Amino acid sequence: MNIGEELKKTVGTTIKMKGKNNDYSRCLWDFEHPKQATYFFGPEDGSLPEEVLKKCQYKVSILTNICLNLAVAFGIVMNDRSMKNERAGNKDLLKKTIKV
Repeated sequence: MNIGEELKKTVGTTIKMKGKNNDYSRCLWDFEHPKQATYFFGPEDGSLPEEVLKKCQYKVSILTNICLNLAVAFGIVMNDRSMKNERAGNKDLLKKTIKV
């Protein structure tokens, strides 16, 4: 697989704070993660810039009443991905997709 193929599925993450509306994104809890994707996370005090989100194939929101630090946001999204893949019988998928 080449880099171009990997970047075809991009997921931009946002936070959905109480009282603010960003209807263009799907709630993380209802989101079906692609088998292979590149995830983009925004800064700790907000979301990804609109110009970045517009380029992402998928947009998901983490429902929260507070801003999240990057490590917590990453952990929430990757845990959601891992749990859904495990339920679907893809236990090793997370290990194969995260490249450090």
